[in-house]
Amino acid sequence: MPPENASISTILARLQNWIFARTDQFTAGRNWVLKVLLLCVFFSIFFSGGIDFGWGEHGPYPEGYFKKIDHPLMDVAKISGLNSNEANLNFRLTVPVLLHLAGIHSHESLPILTILAIGSILLATCMVAYRITGDRVCACFIALNVSATYVGSFGFIFCYDAIAICQLAWACLPGMKWWGRCLLVFTASFTDERAFMASGLLLVGYFFLPVCRGGIFARWRQPNFLAVATAMFLYAIGRLILMKVVGLSSPTGGCGGGCFIHNVGHFLHPAIWFALKGGWLFYGLALIALAGNKNYRSVGVLLLATLGFLGFALMIGDVLKSTVYIFPLLFICLTVVRQNETLTLCRTYCLLAFLISALGGDYNVYISKITWFQPLVVHWLQMGLQALYDWLYFVLPHTIPRPST
Repeated sequence: MPPENASISTILARLQNWIFARTDQFTAGRNWVLKVLLLCVFFSIFFSGGIDFGWGEHGPYPEGYFKKIDHPLMDVAKISGLNSNEANLNFRLTVPVLLHLAGIHSHESLPILTILAIGSILLATCMVAYRITGDRVCACFIALNVSATYVGSFGFIFCYDAIAICQLAWACLPGMKWWGRCLLVFTASFTDERAFMASGLLLVGYFFLPVCRGGIFARWRQPNFLAVATAMFLYAIGRLILMKVVGLSSPTGGCGGGCFIHNVGHFLHPAIWFALKGGWLFYGLALIALAGNKNYRSVGVLLLATLGFLGFALMIGDVLKSTVYIFPLLFICLTVVRQNETLTLCRTYCLLAFLISALGGDYNVYISKITWFQPLVVHWLQMGLQALYDWLYFVLPHTIPRPST
């Protein structure tokens, strides 16, 4: 006789159905996208230790950023040196040009703009996932998954990465006009040059569209593919003009074979894992689906594109700030999985991706150091225990040992 108690699989199935039913209710209604955004922002803040309002008197951005706002075509490399970090600002012009034209020169502008960009990334993720899957529950879990990663974290407000990735995320939105996609890719590349390399992943994504008449070459003749390719071409031409005509110096420091060897030897696993975390589940599932359909050419394209981009990212000193630009790969793999799985299984995968990211913790790999974005609950517990210990030491000074400094 089978046992009367429910099996583990039955309990898990009931729990999953309950989660899906509650999420269905949560995402019902006209303002469901706003509700998902607020949930993701709330989760990110409490999961990643709050909001980082910056280090130092003027916030997290060095003075060179504000010099470029005052004079966008200033060659900061001649002031700080070609091997300096600020030399990289020479061709990161989108933000300083816009702020210069708007007449905004405050030191608070860049941290605020970055915070808004992170929120926009979460919003774009929800919208793109919904367009890909056609399901609000999947979109909610994918957005929550991103809120539990470095890309969706408010715990590290620094540089232009969030702004550039925000532009790339919106460029992934299915149904966007070709000129909007072109503009986003072009401005993202001039926000940070790593976005230019990541734009190549958008081109790869068109390889995985459903087969249409004319085969693969017909896909590459689509307006959206041509828009991305044109934006990348215009960026390359624009950068050459800035170098040869305007005279901006091209930075040489902070990247190269030495950084690649160092990062592979010390940070290969965390730099790759923390770039997508639970999102790598979809990468594995996409490879399985493509191989199961004997689409080995697509498997090769996906692997080569991934290895090529990661090889480029590992050559840069700020390794996780570079590997996270692989973000568009999440939407490519989600597209492949949705094409090959039922909606119920797709929902399950989205939930698993979120749980993996949440349980894995949020970290940053920056200048040869791995930092844990401590959840606020853990931080408050730590402060409470420290206060309790201090009180006990004050009341019972002879029985409670005091740690040496």
